[in-house]
Amino acid sequence: MMRMLPIISIRTNPEKETWRYLQLFSKDSYVTKLATEEKAKNQVVSCIRQAAEFYTLSKSATILTKPILLYYGMQRLAKALIFLKNPDVDLKNLRTHGLNGAGISDDIRSFLLNRVPKGKTGVFPEFSKWLTKNNILVEKTVYEKGDYSHKDKWIFECDISDFTNTNAFRVYDLLSLIPELADLFYYFKMKNDMLIPCGLSIRQHSSGELDTLLTISKKLDLNSLQTHFSAIKEYTLKKEEQYQFTMSAERKNEVKLPSPMVQAENGNLFMIASTNDTYKITDARVHYILMFLFCHVARYKAPLLKEIIEGTDKSEYITMIEKFIEVSETKFPKLILDELTGRYFLFTENK
Repeated sequence: MMRMLPIISIRTNPEKETWRYLQLFSKDSYVTKLATEEKAKNQVVSCIRQAAEFYTLSKSATILTKPILLYYGMQRLAKALIFLKNPDVDLKNLRTHGLNGAGISDDIRSFLLNRVPKGKTGVFPEFSKWLTKNNILVEKTVYEKGDYSHKDKWIFECDISDFTNTNAFRVYDLLSLIPELADLFYYFKMKNDMLIPCGLSIRQHSSGELDTLLTISKKLDLNSLQTHFSAIKEYTLKKEEQYQFTMSAERKNEVKLPSPMVQAENGNLFMIASTNDTYKITDARVHYILMFLFCHVARYKAPLLKEIIEGTDKSEYITMIEKFIEVSETKFPKLILDELTGRYFLFTENK
């Protein structure tokens, strides 16, 4: 659904500003206003303080140890969210990771085929209860009188159902769901069936009616798109080109966007095309699972990590992992900040 979620727009260093706001939650006086129970308040404050230290330490670490520090920083951020949302959570349920890397193969050639099992209890299942949507930032052009117009930003809350019956996540598919890695999949000629690039343009008439123009990469035929994404049935095909469809929904009272979707840090949009509900999961969950995996490899699979880093066999692996870690280091804390505050922080780089 489209929702007028408060947007805080700040031109700055995005990573630095994210932590400026997150560290408010490390102050007793600030969290007291949000947490009703003293025990929960203390947990939130402690978790944020520890998370900040883990992330700071990771800045000076190489890829040999960086995933370990980032994962435990992410875990503390996850716990802070859990305690703020559910002060009465059973602490026994937070004693394990909720994910398992024990079955990861030492064979580099099968690395992307490994699966990460999900437990019934642990931090990840508890954390996942509060990460049920991807927030998509969209812009519309609003016409008031004549040719006069202004730009307005909206948040599309893309609801993604829980994966209660999911037992495990395949590494290849998880990496496929990271929109910032889409170009690398293309460069290395690796198939990505999970994400479909799309573009969006919205115009609002002075009457309040809305026109939506949607461009979709032709990774699926039109019938398949309409089957996977019911909202596309609301659109009229305007043009079919070699590589994309152009569709429109004109003079509507509301915008209906295909769901589920995910957005890259640069604003690029992708439709999640998986037919398997296991992989219709939120961006924050994907980051958490993958960082757990790379932490596990760094801790317990040193020879495998050595092969990945040296690129002796599968040179694309280290490129994709480095890119994922670079993105996750800034994106995951921002996703948690949005959840903690109930706002959407729009940080833009200083030029």
